[in-house]
Amino acid sequence: MSSGGITGTGLGSGTPHHIPLGHSDFVFASIVTEWGYIGGIAVIILLATLIYRIFRSTALLPRHSFSALLNTGIVLLFLIQTIVNIGGVLHILPLTGVPLIFISYGGSAMLLTYLSMGYVFSTTKQ
Repeated sequence: MSSGGITGTGLGSGTPHHIPLGHSDFVFASIVTEWGYIGGIAVIILLATLIYRIFRSTALLPRHSFSALLNTGIVLLFLIQTIVNIGGVLHILPLTGVPLIFISYGGSAMLLTYLSMGYVFSTTKQ
């Protein structure tokens, strides 16, 4: 990740052959290599904003309703997945193969993420 520097090597100019599983487990390292620390911070800010917005919309639902409890579970799942993946890439936590939401390659994880967001959108619209 340090080879990217502040601004990165440029989109498509990174060295993905040096990053094992750069499309799935280490996708955050690939982003920081190509987009730099600015791109990595932007991804973290976007994910934090998404998680905050789901928490905020869940607070507007009736307390102890099924929708509120399920939305809380969904947002906690997103939060834990994000912390474990980025923490594993930064060597703060052990890398466990948990995908980064909306970014990592993987069919079943991406499908579950999209279905979860669809449910969150449907409950906040009501």
